[in-house]
Amino acid sequence: MIITIISTIMIMVGYFLLLYGAVGFIQDKRFFFSAPKENFAAIPERKERFRGAHIIGWFIIVIAFLIFIGGIVLGIWDGVRNDFSFLKFSVRFLVMLYAMEVYDMSSLIGCCSVTQTSFPIFIQSLKV
Repeated sequence: MIITIISTIMIMVGYFLLLYGAVGFIQDKRFFFSAPKENFAAIPERKERFRGAHIIGWFIIVIAFLIFIGGIVLGIWDGVRNDFSFLKFSVRFLVMLYAMEVYDMSSLIGCCSVTQTSFPIFIQSLKV
């Protein structure tokens, strides 16, 4: 159980760093290609905030992917070492998935959407 918690925390940290690197440092319009056309058109073209910001952002994203992979490999390695069945592996990875989703909904979306000025604009765009 402790390995599942450690793997989940690793995935949460990787997810946070991925968003931090992409949104905080790189700020490329290509990351928002799935947004509605009206919102995509409203996103300004941004240059680097400071010299080397894109390099720092890509470095953070690479570290985030390595942490993701490390969390998954740790969960698999421990399961193979302890001779887990398919059901135990499934439960482990479902716990990791749902914990990551709860983290996403509670902290990242909650903090970023509700406390920022973009939330009222987003709500206004949903009104029919």
